[in-house]
Amino acid sequence: MENTYEGDYVPACVFGIVKVVAVAAISINQAVYGADASRRVPPLTDQNVDESGSDAYTIYYARRLGITLDNFAAPGDVGRILVVK
Repeated sequence: MENTYEGDYVPACVFGIVKVVAVAAISINQAVYGADASRRVPPLTDQNVDESGSDAYTIYYARRLGITLDNFAAPGDVGRILVVK
């Protein structure tokens, strides 16, 4: 990242394929969310939510940055995600 100033052009990806570094092992087609302090992308785990009186596992889709297109075997692996923000 570079420093920016008021009036500077700042590109932002809201849909597309980008390379990222994983914070942990992440399977292909798993949801991920914004980078942590080390600028690595963590997996978005399921959250236990009670909908209509029965427990169901649902992902917080508002937090989702994208879906992995590659398998990240270990922390620090570089791979692609499809950004769907």
